[in-house]
Amino acid sequence: MYQLHAPTPILADFIDCFWESAFESIGQKQYEELYVAQYQPNIIFVLSKDYKWDKICIAEAAAVTVNTQAIQFSHLSDNQLFGIRFKAGALRLFSALAMHETTDSVAIVADIFGDKYNVLENKIRQSISTAQRIALAEECLLAQLVTKRLEKFRLAQYALHHIRQTIHSPLHMPHICQAAHVTQRSIDRYFREYMGLSPKKMGRLLRFEQAFKALHYASTDFEFYNFGYYDAAHFSKEFREFVGMNMQTYLNTPFFVQNIQSNHF
Repeated sequence: MYQLHAPTPILADFIDCFWESAFESIGQKQYEELYVAQYQPNIIFVLSKDYKWDKICIAEAAAVTVNTQAIQFSHLSDNQLFGIRFKAGALRLFSALAMHETTDSVAIVADIFGDKYNVLENKIRQSISTAQRIALAEECLLAQLVTKRLEKFRLAQYALHHIRQTIHSPLHMPHICQAAHVTQRSIDRYFREYMGLSPKKMGRLLRFEQAFKALHYASTDFEFYNFGYYDAAHFSKEFREFVGMNMQTYLNTPFFVQNIQSNHF
């Protein structure tokens, strides 16, 4: 479905991977994809025909930054896409906009990054190989990296790490602030700027991510309370918010879920 490629070591702290679509391998003319709520930004370059993003036709480079609601993509077998998947918070190191300004929106890359990315988009479309596309993207990213933002990025990452380690417990921000030697107001501001969400909303999303992956791979032994949900109604409410449908409807659909790189059948 998607072929993943590691970035150069210089960018490994910021880029999760480069990827390229392989929809022709599915063996069907049209292909539906569900992209559940997530926090790792992607830039998507269109190499051939356009695709649909929640029924909106996309024919130019766009960014999926942070989405707290599910997105439904629709592709034809001859669509060809190239993408850059960033690590959580890292897109802000390259972008003129804070992540909370682009959360839950269709963001055209040129509007976020300016003319340099228009040039990059044209070069990527004209390139003849994946290796060439990756080299072009890496060259542009290295030139665009704003190193003076690294300190705030690291603070936001530190907070994310702490939230991830304690997602089954109440969020205790004063502990994070004390360890990082910053005020809670600063942590909240940096977190929204780089991660696109409040720490509390991120904690909910991280907890759901764990539960969703467990449900995906479970047979009959999935238990929502193992992930800190106090009853079925609590989990069902979170499921509908982050996936866009109830659990039974999801299990009965043919969607491919890109977030976990596998079909849920």
